[in-house]
Amino acid sequence: MSKYKENFDNFSPVYGSTYPDFHGGVGVTVEQASSRGLVQDTDNGSLEFRFTIRNQTAVGLATIRGAVEQRDYLRNLQRDFFRSAVEQGRRHEHAAFVFGDPANPGLTAQTLELLQRHQIRVHRLASAVTIDGRAFQPDSAYVVPSAQPQFRLIHSIFEPTPEVKGSVYGSTSYGIADAYGLAVGRARRAPAMGEQVASVPRHVGGVKGAEAAYAYAIDWRDLNAPAVLSALLKEGVSVRAAFQPFTARTAEGETTFERGSLVVTVVGQDKDAATLRSLIDTASRQAGVDAWSLATGQSVLGVDLGSDSVRRIRAPKIALIMGQGVNATEIGSTWFALSERLTWPATRLDPSQIGGVSLDGYTSIVLAGGSYDDWSDRRIAALKSWVEGGGSLVTYGSASAWAIDKELVKSGAKPEADGEAETTSAGRRDFANRRDYLSEQRTSGNALSADVDVTHPLAFGLTGRSLVVNKETDVVLSPVEDPFANVVRIEDQPRVNGYLAENLRRAAAGSVWAQTVRAGRGNVVLFADDPAHRKYWLGTERLLINALFLSNYLTPAERR
Repeated sequence: MSKYKENFDNFSPVYGSTYPDFHGGVGVTVEQASSRGLVQDTDNGSLEFRFTIRNQTAVGLATIRGAVEQRDYLRNLQRDFFRSAVEQGRRHEHAAFVFGDPANPGLTAQTLELLQRHQIRVHRLASAVTIDGRAFQPDSAYVVPSAQPQFRLIHSIFEPTPEVKGSVYGSTSYGIADAYGLAVGRARRAPAMGEQVASVPRHVGGVKGAEAAYAYAIDWRDLNAPAVLSALLKEGVSVRAAFQPFTARTAEGETTFERGSLVVTVVGQDKDAATLRSLIDTASRQAGVDAWSLATGQSVLGVDLGSDSVRRIRAPKIALIMGQGVNATEIGSTWFALSERLTWPATRLDPSQIGGVSLDGYTSIVLAGGSYDDWSDRRIAALKSWVEGGGSLVTYGSASAWAIDKELVKSGAKPEADGEAETTSAGRRDFANRRDYLSEQRTSGNALSADVDVTHPLAFGLTGRSLVVNKETDVVLSPVEDPFANVVRIEDQPRVNGYLAENLRRAAAGSVWAQTVRAGRGNVVLFADDPAHRKYWLGTERLLINALFLSNYLTPAERR
């Protein structure tokens, strides 16, 4: 925006320069020309590394000196900031926010931890309440009142991002609730509140019931269930996934397990029953997830556990392509999801290694967005041969468009929605406004409402068909011929949280955001954007986890 002197803004709290502003501080970004080594030739002469160090040190000391000299002003600024926040929250149209999902205590706990870390007051829900058709129960839901000092941060977490116009440097949407896929009720009148939450109540988890005679079952809807799967597979435990829901008798009565739920049978393991129970108990306790012991494979409702709809999960061998041309932020988020959340190993492959090393040992390869125009025919052929031989390639954004262009998969992409068409029909414009105008005609991080097929293995664990996806690129995917393969589709008239130019909105409307396409004996999973965006887009990160751990079930062959 021109009023900020350059094309940068102070809009989204995900930036380090903006985050302090939400706490009554003053966020400042100080940048300088980088020497990018010991010395670099520039238009202004030689720029040396020691000069950049001197600058950084001088600015750091000057910042501290200025803060000390302005301590009274800064103290008053912070005091007035929090006082006005309480009043603003008191006048806000929503008096409180209610959140919590009994099927996903892990996500509820993660949200609570985020709120507690930011000193946001949270209360237990005192009695059942229904808000906009969504029911919340006292034993699994919490209330965040608006009238409190951290209201502005609360607003950024639970409310849609305010509409913004003009050139924006980065993301125009940052709502945590949408990114988490969190069940939220925005209440005009605060519901009955119980005691204030002093600390995050951690769900104990572990095996519930006597030693299983037949199997153990874990609901896949919990945010932390994948961590249990990872731990068990690393111990060599044979784990199955239920591709149809079932209801079983447990220690607490009849319990429903949705699609994707983990089933660990006692028979068929290379461990005795006591060791198996101990491994499951340890893994589920560490993750805070319930594991239910089952005395029989006969279900009360739904498929029995001996059904061919309960299928064994293979331990995935994953490679992440990292290096020249690859978007480091995107592939870094995928690495974080695997390494830090699941502690699951993944091999790094440099693009130059494709075509030079054997790929046969991998079940999945992830290719994030980036620039791959310099890939040789040999690299492309090697990747295509590996997919058709049974591998699963997962692509994001520009990598998805590239995979289609190189015919690694038969699909459709329309990456031409870049705003240029509107420029040609706009008549005359002042050259000085060109950068700002073209910045408005790009996709800068939006949350769009979409419909997801929760019966597809790619979406196992999601609790409803409504999903909010991050739209960071101009890539849109066309439906493939297989009507069962277009798993996530942006709505025809999507709710747009953030700013999106009208031509880009039209291009995204009704397009496919995630699809699975069969290629020989393997498949390609195409995402229009990074599903693990910035490491906090948990709602769609689940799709990525499914893509990697259930890769051999995403595109089943037609039955005769």
